[in-house]
Order: sequence, then structure tokens, then C-alpha cells
Amino acid sequence: MLMWVSFQSTPQLLLGGTLHAIPAIVELLVLSDIGGNLSIPFPWPPGVPPGTNFWIQYLVQDLSVTPSIILSNAVKATTP
Repeated sequence: MLMWVSFQSTPQLLLGGTLHAIPAIVELLVLSDIGGNLSIPFPWPPGVPPGTNFWIQYLVQDLSVTPSIILSNAVKATTP
């Protein structure tokens, strides 16, 4: 999966869905386990103030659909 993180959402139509995490400030290639679970243990970057909104979204390879790449739902989060 390709994970995008963005501090703003500028929705764009893509692959039959909507990409919300754009413009991306972080782009990571990540792998899930056989059950589709994902764990990303990394520290939050210093200097990001509390109350900061950010969006996370994944581009996922799914061989059971055509095209074989789909977008996940976007998640909006706020730093504590």
C-alpha cells in the first residue's frame, strides 16, 4: 500500500473514488499482514502543534477488482 499524509485536503477524483490526502507531505510504501492489519511504529515528528488537522489515505493493490488499485477511505485526525 502507498500511504499519503497531508495537512490539508484538496479532494481530487482518482480511480473511481476521491483522493483527500493531497497535497501529500509524507508518502510511505507500507505492507499489511495476511489479515490486512497494519502497524506503523514511528514517533510523531517534533514541532507539530496540538490541534493540527491531518488526513491519511492509502492507495491499495487489490487483485480482486479492476483496476487492481483502489483508494481507501480518508481519515481526518487531529493531534492531541
